[in-house]
Amino acid sequence: MKHMKSLILILVLSVFGGCDDDDSSNNSTNNTTNNTINNTTNNTTNNTTNNTTNNTTNNTTNNTTNNTTNNGDFKIVINEFTSADDDTVELYNAGTVSADLSGWILTDDSSEDYDPQLDDEKLVFPSDTVLAAGEYLTIIKGTEELQHPFGISSDGETLSLFDGNLNLMDEVTFGVDEAVKSWCRLPDGSDTWGLCNRTFGYENEEDSCGNGVVDDEEECDYAATEQMTCVEYNSSYSGGNLTCLSDCTYNVSECTSEAVCDAASLRLNEVCHKNSDCGVEGVTTGDWMEIYNTSSSEASLAGCYIRISDGDTVEMTVQFASVSGYENVVVEAGGYFLIDNNDALFDAGNDHLIELLDADGTTVINSLTTSEALFSDGNESGGTCTIDEDGDIPTPGSANQCQISGTK
Repeated sequence: MKHMKSLILILVLSVFGGCDDDDSSNNSTNNTTNNTINNTTNNTTNNTTNNTTNNTTNNTTNNTTNNTTNNGDFKIVINEFTSADDDTVELYNAGTVSADLSGWILTDDSSEDYDPQLDDEKLVFPSDTVLAAGEYLTIIKGTEELQHPFGISSDGETLSLFDGNLNLMDEVTFGVDEAVKSWCRLPDGSDTWGLCNRTFGYENEEDSCGNGVVDDEEECDYAATEQMTCVEYNSSYSGGNLTCLSDCTYNVSECTSEAVCDAASLRLNEVCHKNSDCGVEGVTTGDWMEIYNTSSSEASLAGCYIRISDGDTVEMTVQFASVSGYENVVVEAGGYFLIDNNDALFDAGNDHLIELLDADGTTVINSLTTSEALFSDGNESGGTCTIDEDGDIPTPGSANQCQISGTK
């Protein structure tokens, strides 16, 4: 009996021991299951949090995919611009959320392997530059914060917008004279471009030139029944024929003037294309040129002309007297006359020929190529020097300081 009781006790203990093992196994299974569920829940929560974080990041800094494909929450585009006056550029947020433009770059000097370190004329957007959905950002040419330093050529070029990681966000190429009035997307944010009225900061509208009414930003309208005469247009003219062109600007080339050009005394002394290369802070703000009076008497500049050529193509010919504010302009004895950031008189590109002409509009007094200066003030036979390279010294409004190494 003792042996049987011992055997029964051993069997009971074995059974209870087996139950304990099953409980442990069940607990492990349950714990594993519970952990899996909890982990799934946690992971879901974490993934939600992470996705939120990632989306926030993508919407503020990593804009490449969104803007490049135009499928993101925001879409920043170059919306309107002009090659005249302040060379204004307008950006537009065609998306549904605000965009942080901090560190973005606007330039007219991009290439396939664009290097911002080599681009002296670009706008880098300052920190905390935010453009809300549906809003416009108007940027004029200048040297202050949120102003761009480059000139927009009426000959046509390419404007590019990069994000802070140098991903191309938008780019537009335009042709000769397309942006003289305004070149814009019609409607805002679309892929269709056309001639426009200037509406910077507001909804774009199609060019109204030719409707028979002289609208804002138009000098004239070729469809209007009444047109100005040369004398009415500018009192410096004595007669001739004034015509309204198809872009609603006046052609004054056939107007005649009695304004005097003291050709014997005046010389084109210095010319600069790209203020970032040959400008002087606090003195110039854009492309500039300087006229020097070699005589001991006051000299009339009003009747003289400026002619700008690119190779064999004449880009512009304009008489000083035809430009508002220059109708009776003179240069004091031995003085330097500076024309700065005035596209009506000086709108040139790199290596363009700039000529100072007599009152007949054809006789050349002297000439320079951008960007050059006479080696000796007023002496066109003494050679020239460059003023836009390292070591050169531009001197707008004062005596030239050519370096021997820069002599051409």
